[in-house]
This record gives sequence, C-alpha cells and structure tokens, in this order.
Amino acid sequence: MKTKIFLLAFILMAAFTKSDAQSISEFRKMDIPTKTNMLTDSIHVLLGLNEKQAQQMHQIITNGLTEMQPIVQSDKSRFLKWRTLKGIRDKYQKQVKNILTKDQWAKWETDKKALVAYYQKQIGNIPLRMSTN
Repeated sequence: MKTKIFLLAFILMAAFTKSDAQSISEFRKMDIPTKTNMLTDSIHVLLGLNEKQAQQMHQIITNGLTEMQPIVQSDKSRFLKWRTLKGIRDKYQKQVKNILTKDQWAKWETDKKALVAYYQKQIGNIPLRMSTN
C-alpha cells in the first residue's frame, strides 16, 4: 500500500515540475480535459481500475470539474463557495463509490487521506477538503 501511495505521489510530483505551490496554481489554471486526464490517470494507477471503471471515473471527474468551475470563478464569498462545492463533491463522491469495488473504495479513502496529509506537510495548509462519508 505504501508503495502505491509513493507511486501516486511520484506521478503527481512528476506532473508538477516546478515548486509545489506554483504547480498547484498552474494546475488550477489548466483546462478541464487536461485536469481530468491527469486525475483519471493517477487514480487508474493507484486503484488498478479496469477500462470500464476508468471511463466512468473520467466522466465523473469531467462532470464534477465542469460543475465546479463556474462556482470557483464566481464572486461569491469563500464560505458560500465552500458550501456549494462541498455539496457537489459529495454528489460525485457517491458516484465514485458506486463504480469502485469495496477494496478499491477502502484504498481510495486511505490513500486520499495520506496524499492530502503529504501535500499539506510539503506545501502548508492547502485548500483540499475531503468528505468523511
């Protein structure tokens, strides 16, 4: 399990070739198809998705990012954005749970928490929020 966490961290670090903070800023500026491909590829490697799961994950990520983008770019307060985005994340999180096996879901939850902790340690308190569902 640790090997796959480090593999995912390595893949993400390789994708972000500049400083971590600058790379996160650049990731946020990427278009949705590029972000979707990067995220899907990382999750595919981490969880060992089959082709059908990878296609479904790609669609879920695309839909989620498309729905989130106008909210992130809006003039709403940070709290209103957070609350709205949390609802969207929760909705898509349920869809992800439906396409994964129980073992993949457990790995998703464990590795997601470990990866966020790793990046928070490296970069500081980055604004990644996770559902505890």
